[in-house]
Amino acid sequence: MHSMKHHSLLLHLSLLAVFCIAIAIVWMLPVLLAGFPFGLPYAVHYVRELAETGLVSSRPNALLSLLLWPFHGLIDWQNMTGWTAVGAGFLAAALVPWWWSVRRLFDARIAWIATIVLAFMPMYWVEAVQLGGYAPAFFFLFLGFALFIEVHPRNAWAGTILAGICFGLTMAASHAFFTFLPWFALAYCWFRRHHLWSAVLQAGLYCAVAYAAFVAPLLPNALQSGMTPSERLAV
Repeated sequence: MHSMKHHSLLLHLSLLAVFCIAIAIVWMLPVLLAGFPFGLPYAVHYVRELAETGLVSSRPNALLSLLLWPFHGLIDWQNMTGWTAVGAGFLAAALVPWWWSVRRLFDARIAWIATIVLAFMPMYWVEAVQLGGYAPAFFFLFLGFALFIEVHPRNAWAGTILAGICFGLTMAASHAFFTFLPWFALAYCWFRRHHLWSAVLQAGLYCAVAYAAFVAPLLPNALQSGMTPSERLAV
């Protein structure tokens, strides 16, 4: 029975990998057929700034520049199609931890339904081809869900730390997710209200770890030589 479940999971994961590749191609169809977007995404300009100066710009989202930087040697700065494909790849990758989380909470059938519905929702399709911070933010958000579901039942502190790191990276990729933070903390305290003191401590740790991960992408700027302690703190 265990062997059958193992093979079934491998089959689902294989199909999921195929689906992620296929949906990324579907998302890219408007780009390939109509040339959308009509201008170079703003994030590419900040990646170029990082490549030329070594400084991470905090004007968009610092983490987005760091995530896109490794691709600058493969994609020309003016290649709109290539950079758009990177964004689609980020969102397609986010479907993996999403599927895993829903499967663990419910079952594989519901996970597939939820994943297909999410993938074809217009708002996600638009984000897939805009190369903004939302695509990588969704990846870290869903990864945090998956890690929390897997680890927290065995070790609440470890699960809280891992989820906090992922949510900090989520906010670093897109600041819009900051509004989720108090609700996550309150929901966790309610979820563990029968152990309220430890829940409050863990929620506080979650927020602290999330903040540390949120500012971590700016550390290279703060570690430049010749800066005063106050200048480093300001960064």
